[in-house]
Amino acid sequence: MLGFHDWSWVRMDVALIEMPLPKEHFHVVDGAGAGVLCQQTGPNELLILAEGVPPLGYAAYHVVPGMPSAENTLKASSSGMENDFVRLTFDKKGQVARLYDKLEGRDVLMKGKPGNVLELFEDRPHGNDAWDIDPNFEEVSWEACPAESVEAVETGPVRAIVRIVRKTERSVITQDVTLHAHSSRVDFVTHADWHEKRVLLKAAFPVDIRASHATYEIQYAAIERATHRNTDFDRARYEVPAHKWADLSEGDYGVSLLSDCKYGYETKGNLMRVSLLRSPVDPDPTADEGEHRFTYSIYPHAWTWRNGTVQEGFELNSPLLAFAAPTQRGVLPSNGAFASVDVDHVIIDTIKRCEDSNALIVRVYEAYGQRGPVALTLGHKPKQVTECDLMEEHDAPVKVKGSTIRFDVTPFEIRSFKVAF
Repeated sequence: MLGFHDWSWVRMDVALIEMPLPKEHFHVVDGAGAGVLCQQTGPNELLILAEGVPPLGYAAYHVVPGMPSAENTLKASSSGMENDFVRLTFDKKGQVARLYDKLEGRDVLMKGKPGNVLELFEDRPHGNDAWDIDPNFEEVSWEACPAESVEAVETGPVRAIVRIVRKTERSVITQDVTLHAHSSRVDFVTHADWHEKRVLLKAAFPVDIRASHATYEIQYAAIERATHRNTDFDRARYEVPAHKWADLSEGDYGVSLLSDCKYGYETKGNLMRVSLLRSPVDPDPTADEGEHRFTYSIYPHAWTWRNGTVQEGFELNSPLLAFAAPTQRGVLPSNGAFASVDVDHVIIDTIKRCEDSNALIVRVYEAYGQRGPVALTLGHKPKQVTECDLMEEHDAPVKVKGSTIRFDVTPFEIRSFKVAF
């Protein structure tokens, strides 16, 4: 089997493969013959923990006979979940009563206040029903009903899942709370059969963080916004946009909320919320009714959002691509990176064919608000490299040493290179 990675850092993540599996005991090894954590999740479905997948490259794995020898460090039951990084417990309502960071030795949530609270609000904007959320949306609110069932449906060694089912007045919300063996990120994989009218649904996390500003990812950058409501400008930011994540960090610790498709966030004091669903009636009286599938996550971390949040957001939104390949003679091509950078704060965001030639566009951006030198290394020696603008025009020559391009970046700068092989 082969696993592909489409971002610019060495990646360790789970990969799901559909393939015919042996009926006898088997395990998985990498190209060097070392054992790899694996978990059969269906008759022909295998989950593996792929380690060391190179940037914009691939790794090969083999299914071989024999018993797996790895110890299962994941725990899951109706009362809680745990891996080497975090421990969480559920209360009687199916909410997260406690989330404890084992690496940093501290609670993530405020004491006595549960997380992943599904809050509903009466949503009747004065105008533009399908587009606006009014500032007074909190005046009428209630919580979703307590969980009808809380059940552990997977218990590792790669992944553990606790399934929580709850209802609202007209809808059913099923959440697979998912914990992986290699990460402190907790995923809430959600299926909602949604039939509310003029109701806004949010997930709330009262985190034990004190900070005057929260950070939100925007395209090719991040922006800070106040967590207080001291001015008219601050009060107007009760709902703000973000792409893949929002973060609240104090001096040496922080918490990020991530999502794979939800873009409305709010941080009020230490209360972090992400908007999940709405149900306007104008101009479409059945807008958003039906089935929805989405994932949001809470990711506790040391230091600030610059310590892993950017990469976690990309990885949540772009799972490893994996497929089963038949055994063949010969040697696989080098699985080295197609392209890589030597610093964490620069991301290779785009590789595409040029609009008016056979050259490739390699676009990078600075993601942390920092500056400094960067080395961009290509997997093959190029014939020619020029730097262009976003319209792929105004080419300027670039010096290339072997297959490496060296340049300096400034905070949140975007650079585009036109590469011919």
